[in-house]
Amino acid sequence: MTVIGSLVASTLWHVVKIYPLTSECIDSLQSEIWKFVWSKKPEWVRRETCLSDYLNGGLRIINLDIKSKALLFGRVFRFLEESEAPWKDFMRYYIGRALGINDNSRPNSDIPTPFYSHLLRVLREFAVDSGQPCTSKMYYLKRIEDCVTPVQARIELALNQRFGLGLIWKEIWKDVARSFNDPVLRDFDWRTVHRVLPVNFRVHKWYSRISCSMCTVW
Repeated sequence: MTVIGSLVASTLWHVVKIYPLTSECIDSLQSEIWKFVWSKKPEWVRRETCLSDYLNGGLRIINLDIKSKALLFGRVFRFLEESEAPWKDFMRYYIGRALGINDNSRPNSDIPTPFYSHLLRVLREFAVDSGQPCTSKMYYLKRIEDCVTPVQARIELALNQRFGLGLIWKEIWKDVARSFNDPVLRDFDWRTVHRVLPVNFRVHKWYSRISCSMCTVW
């Protein structure tokens, strides 16, 4: 997932801070991420699970829509800092009144630009408290948690029904996460625990032409 983050960050994050992308563009880019994760093969694990934290059986896949919105908040908190900068005059003019920090002694507009209108909508959507500065990462993780969790992986549900609630899944997923320094081992462990590793039995069950992972190894 570090690869995805690096590739996206180098081409996208600096853009979304100043120009909001259309939903069509975000959906298209998100679709490409899923193709990369699954090598353009069927997705055997729910996307909600993949978006979750490692300790919930996920991969921390980036949600571009939430991430691109969360990155806007740094601008707001820098604006509220007690310092002067030319760009702050423009921001104060367009949305100073909406943020409750403007007064009639300075010019202001009742009609924000499309970008600032988008920014105000996102602030309301995330329920941002301008009085309590926080990093974009914290807002992103909080939003992911609100939107995605609690999501229980299918393998957890299946084995809990079979063996009861004695399985300590946090420890199981923690052991899987420890192998993340080795991408091949990580992928093998993660797919094995989720029971989506394409071995002969599952390939036959799925009516798939995917090569058996174990056969190619041995």
